[in-house]
Amino acid sequence: GVYTAPGPADLTHEWAYLPDFAVGFVGLAKNLDKTGSFEAINFPGHAITDLDMKAAAEKALGRKLKLSFMPWWV
Repeated sequence: GVYTAPGPADLTHEWAYLPDFAVGFVGLAKNLDKTGSFEAINFPGHAITDLDMKAAAEKALGRKLKLSFMPWWV
C-alpha cells in the first residue's frame, strides 16, 4: 500500500472528519442571518503531520505503507 502526502510530510496540517465538518456548515447555513457580510469561520480540526497520519494508517492496517507525494501541479 501507498500513503500519498499532499505536501511536505513533516509539515503540520489541519485535518477534519468530513461528517463533522458538514454538520458545522449546515449549522452555519441555518444561521447566516446572524453573521456579517465577511466573517472568519474557524473549524477545530486535528493538527498533525502526514507522517503522523501515515503512522496511524499503518497501525490500523497492521502493515507498513510506502510514502509518496502528490505531483506539484495537482
